[in-house]
Amino acid sequence: MRPHRSAIFTVWNAGPRQMARRGELDAGRVNRALGLTLRADGPAKLAEYHTTESRCGCEDYRYRRTFCKHRIALSVLTVARELEELRS
Repeated sequence: MRPHRSAIFTVWNAGPRQMARRGELDAGRVNRALGLTLRADGPAKLAEYHTTESRCGCEDYRYRRTFCKHRIALSVLTVARELEELRS
């Protein structure tokens, strides 16, 4: 089940967005990750690239070995789901 938009934004604002502001993550990747989490087919894209917390099959990860938008999106979705479980 996909988390509610408010949970996604709560997690995104507290985590990746702050890390991008401090220069720890690329702001463009963080923004693209948010877009991916909000898309209806976002989780399908993550499955398409076999994205896990530590790896991704996309070219960005293979060549740069950094946090790609898919791994950031997966992290946001995972934490947002956990947040919703705690709230209920």
